[in-house]
Amino acid sequence: MLDPFQVTALGVYGGPVASYGDILMSDLNFVLQLAGPVKQDFSSVFPTMVCRVGDEGVRVIVQIVDSNGEAVNLRDASVLKMKFLKPGGQKYDGTPVFLTNGFDGKIVVTSSNTVPPFDQSGQWFLQAEAMISSIKQSTEWGAFEVEDNIDNT
Repeated sequence: MLDPFQVTALGVYGGPVASYGDILMSDLNFVLQLAGPVKQDFSSVFPTMVCRVGDEGVRVIVQIVDSNGEAVNLRDASVLKMKFLKPGGQKYDGTPVFLTNGFDGKIVVTSSNTVPPFDQSGQWFLQAEAMISSIKQSTEWGAFEVEDNIDNT
């Protein structure tokens, strides 16, 4: 007898495809600029910034860049935060780790049922914060969607 149909990989035309055995995961990637004299238009790395209510294992990746678009070295940061704003107005602070070594400005938070709990559908916002040389700096905001699952409708 055949096994039931199982989705192990999914992609959007022109977007990323992720296959991790029986687990389906996708990353939310952002390049966010610290406040500076020149406002540049940094588009998202991937065209689709979406996850689903209750998703766990989603890596929310932020690369912090300066006003010239250059990666900020985060190795000497004494504090790193990734702030989330839910559609209902509630705020959540996540504690990121370096995606690689910190020199490239990339930090990551991996979602679970508590970190951050993707428990509301709608548009979410995020902002990274770093304390470097006793100076607190915050990035611009990034946005992504959390969609309902079929059983949430």
